[in-house]
Amino acid sequence: MTGRVFIDTNIFVYAVDKDEPQKKAIARSLISDLSNKNQVMISLQVLSEFYWVTTRKLKSPLSLIEAEHATISLANLPIVNTNSNTVIDAITLSREKPLSYWDSLIIQSAILGGCTTIITEDLQHDHSIANISILNPF
Repeated sequence: MTGRVFIDTNIFVYAVDKDEPQKKAIARSLISDLSNKNQVMISLQVLSEFYWVTTRKLKSPLSLIEAEHATISLANLPIVNTNSNTVIDAITLSREKPLSYWDSLIIQSAILGGCTTIITEDLQHDHSIANISILNPF
């Protein structure tokens, strides 16, 4: 993989999910590799969703303190500066394509961040949207 890589929330969630050991190992390896190459990009949406999902949606949720510390660690990654245009562009994309608004916001954030790839479990693997490759590592 070359260029900046946008990592979706679900990859970070799996990296801490005690109930998905195989996905946890894959996610951790991927995050480590891309971080070491300074290729990772995330958004505020990813930070917010990560905290919410890890404290409320996991079978074995993180404690609030564990989730806070993990979110603080993620906040040290490069964060794309989204704005109101990003939201409007995501609305337009979700209207034009069979995508949820939230997935469209991830895509628009990746575009704004100059990413060439999105790593996610939520979009069609080995597909391309707006010249961005979609990869599902699982």
